[in-house]
Amino acid sequence: MIIIYIHDPAYKLQPTLEQLKNYFNLTTAQARIAVRLYSNDSIADASKYLGISINTARSHLRSILAKTGAKTQAELLSLLASTLKTSTGKQH
Repeated sequence: MIIIYIHDPAYKLQPTLEQLKNYFNLTTAQARIAVRLYSNDSIADASKYLGISINTARSHLRSILAKTGAKTQAELLSLLASTLKTSTGKQH
């Protein structure tokens, strides 16, 4: 028997809005920002994509950091990745 495993190293699991809202008690707006940041958008790109001001996006990011306990955006992304890995049982 031969088993072939194909893995795309560029593939990343994406958190859903509901996962982020439930796990971290984020609002929908905060969860949308978190998803965009996890997708490698800058805060400026995320604000443009979501049609909100950069100041609103930064305010959401501050709230996200406070709710998750992350101190930096990089720490937040690491936390999201480890949470996804734990909640799905899959690696990305």
